[in-house]
Parts: sequence; C-alpha cells; structure tokens
Amino acid sequence: VADNGRGFSPAAPRKPHSLGLMGLCGRAHLLKGSINVDSQVGKGTRIVVRIPTAEAEAAT
Repeated sequence: VADNGRGFSPAAPRKPHSLGLMGLCGRAHLLKGSINVDSQVGKGTRIVVRIPTAEAEAAT
C-alpha cells in the first residue's frame, strides 16, 4: 500500500495508545511473513507486507 500523504518520521515519538503498525507487524510475524515500512515526511508512506503461501511453505 502506498500513498503520497504527509508521511512520518520513524524517529518521531509514537502516540501512547497507537497500535497500528505494531499490530500489523505482529500479524505478519504470526503468518511467518515480513513487513517493510518506508515513509518520508511530506512525501508519503509505502508499506509492503509479504506472507508466504501454502505452496511456498511446502517447497521449503
């Protein structure tokens, strides 16, 4: 998912009760997947989540 919105700085403090990206990371991990977040202030955010398929799991 990508947008050209306001973006955010990874160094910026998180909101105290915000679980958005942390929850997404946890779900990806539970499914043996990965997540990559790239964001730049004023330029937008891109989030890539990769989850292996059953076929890929069987091949390893």
